[in-house]
Amino acid sequence: MLEASRRAIAGAAVCALVVFGWTPRAGAADPWAIPAEGSCAEAVIVAPGADAAPAPFRVGEVLGAEKAAVLQAFVPEELWANRERFFYEGMHLEIGPCFRDYAPPAFFAQATERFRGQARLSPDGALEKYSAGLPFPPDTIDPADPRAGLRWAWNWVSRYQAGGSFGDFRISLLSRDLQQRFTGSFFFVPLAGRTDREADGWRYPAPYTSSWVAGGESTNADTSETCKFRQYATGARQPDYFVWHGAARKIRRVTVRDSEFALTACLADASIGDGLFLHGESPALHDWKVIGVRDVLAPINARLPAYPTDGERGFGPAGVSFADDRWELRRAIVIEGRFKEGAFGDGVRRYIWYLDLQTLFPLYYAAYRDAGTQGGLGYFVGRWSEDRPDYPRWPDDPARPVRVLDQVGTALIDWNNQDSVRTEYWKAVSVPVDEKKLVRSMSQSSLRGR
Repeated sequence: MLEASRRAIAGAAVCALVVFGWTPRAGAADPWAIPAEGSCAEAVIVAPGADAAPAPFRVGEVLGAEKAAVLQAFVPEELWANRERFFYEGMHLEIGPCFRDYAPPAFFAQATERFRGQARLSPDGALEKYSAGLPFPPDTIDPADPRAGLRWAWNWVSRYQAGGSFGDFRISLLSRDLQQRFTGSFFFVPLAGRTDREADGWRYPAPYTSSWVAGGESTNADTSETCKFRQYATGARQPDYFVWHGAARKIRRVTVRDSEFALTACLADASIGDGLFLHGESPALHDWKVIGVRDVLAPINARLPAYPTDGERGFGPAGVSFADDRWELRRAIVIEGRFKEGAFGDGVRRYIWYLDLQTLFPLYYAAYRDAGTQGGLGYFVGRWSEDRPDYPRWPDDPARPVRVLDQVGTALIDWNNQDSVRTEYWKAVSVPVDEKKLVRSMSQSSLRGR
């Protein structure tokens, strides 16, 4: 059905394709411009400053499998090539608002302006003299600059994330012959560049020099085995990682899979495919370039509850589809990273990130192994704090606005086999409830607590 639909309206999709690798014309409009909220008529750009083509869908329209070809021009080519795993017969993909305003609160923008021009890139790509906000305001980034991609990568990891991420999760590891599920709780706390912490020198007041701390506890649904972990960013290809395992009854320093990203869970006895890890979180380890700007549909503010609110929700035949939900039109910047030295343990060397241009919330990810073979692929699900009446307030200042996009789900597959992972944490929030308890829980010694 999906293939027949693609042939039926291929002509409509062709007019909406975006040209990558552009060079702005002299006097062209702002290359990083974001359309006004609700301006669906500006849905697709062909080149900066060119007239936009109208989108082949309407806000509120629901796309089923028979209309899935409309999506071809508005999702990454890699995802479309694997559409049977992400879009399916019986889905009801609702078209949400065009370019809704999800801008961070004013205090984040004020910090960006306050430190404008101070951040620097070292010869090896490290970020220096950074305090808070975006280290490189978009209007200072020249698309022709060979380090424009590196500047955007540092903006991405320095983006506004409020106080981090906290919540309960369920992770489903899926393959052709095996399904494993883990449930638990997690936290992720950015320590550096905290725009809510001016009085603390723009850092979270915790006794660590790392840029972030993560931790959590997870239980294998099949074996009831429990595992707890703490993770500390090092700027290297593997954060420091400490584990307490029920069988060992002691804290151990462990080497984890080759990825700079914070983990959500400690997966005891898990079987995880090689293509299901992310890369690029430590920008100095990679060579970066800007591929272009593209308008995409993505579930940046999902509507349908998942775990733990709804533990019975379906995710399509492949188990990794959030297509039965609301997807919105967003302008994305697309950057490509290449690992400077060799490849990661899963063979990945090159990766493409689609980032929401307004918030730098990650939308899509695609990775390639050595010799150009395909690796991991997937997307991220968000939820807007201001649409949640019960959203918690900042513990130190309840009047301070939050205005954050929480990541509440992921869908990742390995192109080369049937391995995939779906993560749900629908009730995740970005402000801690009890800061004193949070600081205590960051320590390795807290792993011993039961």
